[in-house]
Amino acid sequence: MSTYRRLSVVGMLLVLFLGGLAGCSRRSDAGSINAAAAKIANFSLPAGYSPEATAEIGGYLFVSYAPGDGHSHIQFIQAPADATVDRATLEKYIQQASQNRDYDPNTRSQVVGSFQATIRGQSVTLVISEATNSAHQPYRSVTGVFQGKGGTALLSVESPVNSWNQGAVDQFIASIS
Repeated sequence: MSTYRRLSVVGMLLVLFLGGLAGCSRRSDAGSINAAAAKIANFSLPAGYSPEATAEIGGYLFVSYAPGDGHSHIQFIQAPADATVDRATLEKYIQQASQNRDYDPNTRSQVVGSFQATIRGQSVTLVISEATNSAHQPYRSVTGVFQGKGGTALLSVESPVNSWNQGAVDQFIASIS
């Protein structure tokens, strides 16, 4: 499969995953979610977060955790080990998809910063963005791409700005191994 086609598949998967996992087999039991996450990376969740969902489509693995507020999420998506992916494009896909969970054509995303972190022994650029959802609620997200246990992985942490806790996000990111 060509790189372009793989990227199109990734974009489609992100829309499906982040838009409610329509049309795929979704599992929401904690055991399945934690087992799937263990295929991507080891980590310690921030206080209050618990397993939300997992799915696998065409070898792409999705895992989501949430604190139960209906707005905040930690998500991982891992491509198959044999997938040829362009990290810059994948970062763009997850940034767009995660910030447009509640899609509004007038919503604008703005990069407000970036920082370097070490994830699984790799230096990773994490991008901090802000956007407003369709309910006019300001959101913040951190996104980045790293090499997971089974392939290139994407990380997205998102939360309303009024409940954003950078210290907790930093601690979570530092725990990913």
